[in-house]
Amino acid sequence: KYADNVLKGFATSVSIVLSSVLSVFIFSFVPSPMFGMGSIIVIVATAAYQIPMSKLEEWWEKLQLSLAGAAHLAAGNVDPVATPREAGVPAAEPAAM
Repeated sequence: KYADNVLKGFATSVSIVLSSVLSVFIFSFVPSPMFGMGSIIVIVATAAYQIPMSKLEEWWEKLQLSLAGAAHLAAGNVDPVATPREAGVPAAEPAAM
């Protein structure tokens, strides 16, 4: 029911971005950083709209695993998938009282 309105919105956004890119070459238009950011958002949203939801979910899971691995490495761990015991870190001994 609302697909036509959504597609019209994407078409309008993409046409604005393309017109602006052409204006850079034809009229020496200098876009601001905010314009560049908005253009990137429009392009990503348009591309994401074309991808089936199952592919987006798969991509999201891979991204989360990658970010978790990066955080693990940033914390000083060598192997992003090894547990501390697998990495050779001895278990903490209870403190003597």
